Amino acid sequence: MSVGVIREAYSATEEEFLCLVQKEWLIKPQMPTVGSCCLVGITCAGTLYIANVGKSRVVLGRSEKASMDVTAIQLSAEHDAKSLCTRSFNCVNEKPMLSSEPSVLVQKLHPRDEFLIFASDGLWEHLSNEQAVEIVHRHPRKGIARRLIQAASQEMAKKREMRYSHLKNIERGVRRHFHDDITVIVLFLDSIPSSTSSSYQCSKILIRGGGKWSELGFSNA
Repeated sequence: MSVGVIREAYSATEEEFLCLVQKEWLIKPQMPTVGSCCLVGITCAGTLYIANVGKSRVVLGRSEKASMDVTAIQLSAEHDAKSLCTRSFNCVNEKPMLSSEPSVLVQKLHPRDEFLIFASDGLWEHLSNEQAVEIVHRHPRKGIARRLIQAASQEMAKKREMRYSHLKNIERGVRRHFHDDITVIVLFLDSIPSSTSSSYQCSKILIRGGGKWSELGFSNA
């Protein structure tokens, strides 16, 4: 695994979509206006690779040595100029103003690294890094992605002075007017084999667009 391989993968994905747009343009005229952020996390041989295009974010929860607390550490760079996304896949109509070149971070995993929260900007509009990490730290693992989505949605409902139960009953097509899509993956790092394991294999998680109430799970089988 290397930074070069990741950049090549992003470039190949962009090129394939542009070819698809050219083929489908006449029958699907909306395709040149379609775009997507892309956040990728890869663990390999005890090293963590984070690549990001757009406004999604990954936050690391690291336990404190002298206490039971967990510190929130943001790992991804966001491409957001005055609330406008400056990097994205596709969006042919916006080329060359939008770039699909990812920001890539590489760092060794630390023994006190507990978990990673990968989420689209719909979550981070309503929860801080610290709030999200605290929720994951204080609650059972099962259903934790859904719990984060619910917490963000409840905060949004408060801001709009409406009940959370009313928000849940709004139809999907209409709900987009109230909040952005929210996609969340939580990866617990104790499920990652150590770099010294003879059977070690690289593992990967990829966040793509999801429904407004999507919950994605990750199993490092």
